[in-house]
Amino acid sequence: MSEIDDRIREALRSSESDDELLKERSMFSEVVTPFRGKRRWVNWLGLLYGSIANVAFFYSAYQFFTTDDTNEKLNWIVIGGFALMFVAFSKLYFWLEMQSNRVLREVKRVELLIVSGREGSDD
Repeated sequence: MSEIDDRIREALRSSESDDELLKERSMFSEVVTPFRGKRRWVNWLGLLYGSIANVAFFYSAYQFFTTDDTNEKLNWIVIGGFALMFVAFSKLYFWLEMQSNRVLREVKRVELLIVSGREGSDD
């Protein structure tokens, strides 16, 4: 067995068990996973800012429909547009984060299959 096989096997053992890698994850566990990694504080901050932007969008939409002045309507629609773009960007960030976690898990599966295939064969 080579040194790289031993390092891959040790890294896989330290990250997740074999059964965890081979079973499919639910949508809830995929959504929660970004809040458990090394950059969880960035994700929590992004969630906080996204929530604030969401509230700002609904508030500006309410103000837009309740005001009669055209200049105020324009101001509220611009604020609402920027808030909506920020909400969309924060959702896109989390979707990309979930996708990168999914790809990393698949790479670990392939590494596990390669290592387990080499264990079975005597070279």
